[in-house]
Amino acid sequence: MKQRLLLLCCATALTTAQAEEAWKVKTAVQGTYLGYANSQYRDSLHEEGAIVSADYLDEGGVTVGYTHTELNFKNNQPRLDQNAYFFVWA
Repeated sequence: MKQRLLLLCCATALTTAQAEEAWKVKTAVQGTYLGYANSQYRDSLHEEGAIVSADYLDEGGVTVGYTHTELNFKNNQPRLDQNAYFFVWA
């Protein structure tokens, strides 16, 4: 997962460097960690993600993103993995 996030960040930096002046490219990286110390069932949750947004001459644009969430349980229960992808064209 960390390799995918690093690859996305590098691709974003390259895209930003090659963008013309008509395009405004913004990037954001996010991460969250939660510990459930007093929970009988949950152990921890963490998520990582990235968003790339490109606007063309303030008339429209595109936003793409990816988030990976992992919820770990106690008592040898299987973890929950979730991948979310999104795309917006406006």
